[in-house]
This record gives sequence, structure tokens and C-alpha cells, in this order.
Amino acid sequence: MGRAYSNDLRKRVVRAVENEGMSASAASRRFGVARSTAILWVQRYRQTGDVSASRVGRPKGMKVAAYTKFIMTKMKNKDTTLDILQDALWEECGVYASRTLLHRFIQAEGLSYKKNRARQRAEPA
Repeated sequence: MGRAYSNDLRKRVVRAVENEGMSASAASRRFGVARSTAILWVQRYRQTGDVSASRVGRPKGMKVAAYTKFIMTKMKNKDTTLDILQDALWEECGVYASRTLLHRFIQAEGLSYKKNRARQRAEPA
């Protein structure tokens, strides 16, 4: 994925259109950017007063954060697995969350623990 154009170039293109009365097409030729790019920069400037690039990527945070209380309640039972938690979220809240997302959330909340496999084998089922 390419990098965003510098704010300096964006400002020069917009300045040429706004202050010098140049068309966006002419400014794009002068500064060596695509015509559609120059048009978008000028539109953004006119709407917001800013030419900075938009933020790229997903928003920070996890979609299951809204269900923290529900997850905490389910995690009180030490036998709760990611599969059980995933099914419970779907059935009771109507929210699909991948096992990976749930694992990351549980790790971030400090709810993860290492199960003692030897103790599990010794206990009768």
C-alpha cells in the first residue's frame, strides 16, 4: 500500500486552485498528481477547511468491549472455553466474535490463566 501525499503538496495544490484561480485539472498537471486526486483535495478543503489525509485502518478497540460485563460473568466459571464463550455471545447477545478476538480481549483484561492439565487428568469425570 502506498503512502499518503505530503500535506505540503496538498496545500500547494489547493492554494493554486483557491488563490490563483487555477482549475483543479491544471493544478494536477502542474504538481504531477492525478486529476481526481486534486479534485478530492479541493473538495475536502472546501468542506472541512483541512487537506490532511484521512486516517487509514480499523478503529482502535474491540467490538466485544461493550459486552465486558457479560464476558466477565461467563469467565467466572474456570471451565469456560473460548468455544463456549463464543457460542454464548452468539446465542444470548447476537454478536459473532472470532476465537482470536475473544482470546485477545481476555488477555487484555487479564482473565487468562493456564489450566493445570495434571489436575484435570487426576479428577474423575
